[in-house]
Amino acid sequence: TLSDSLATYCSLKGQDRAKMFCSAAHRNVGYVIDHLGDRPIDTYSTLDAASFRDWLVERDLSPSSISRIFSTVRAVINLTIQENGLNCTNGFAKTFLPTNDKEKRPPIPQDELRNIQKTCLTMSDERRLLIALISDVVRISQISKEILLRTPDLKLRFYNP
Repeated sequence: TLSDSLATYCSLKGQDRAKMFCSAAHRNVGYVIDHLGDRPIDTYSTLDAASFRDWLVERDLSPSSISRIFSTVRAVINLTIQENGLNCTNGFAKTFLPTNDKEKRPPIPQDELRNIQKTCLTMSDERRLLIALISDVVRISQISKEILLRTPDLKLRFYNP
């Protein structure tokens, strides 16, 4: 069944991964089980996958969320097919998924950005100093990536409260 496939997936692929890996897999596969039921994986058809996609769209999930959910479901089923040498196809493999037609989010207004930067400089801890470096065209992920790429000997400390 799909739930058995999920258990196998988490036991094989979830080793040495963050808890979020398996919890996301459980959530995403749980959506399939909620909508289509917990069945043997070879009984899910392309029509089932299309119905599942439409169900997610009706729930107002974003195209990127739908894509992420399908990616997990495909991976769970593909692993089971491979590990068990099954002679079946993955019904979720070639399902058409909607694309994101929304406009990109607008940039932060310049006056708001300057206010954020001033506040960060006033607080003056490492995280806020990094945020203060942001300009109106660069996002923090881009800055962080550049710092990491240009500083290979940088030792990262992870704070876990």
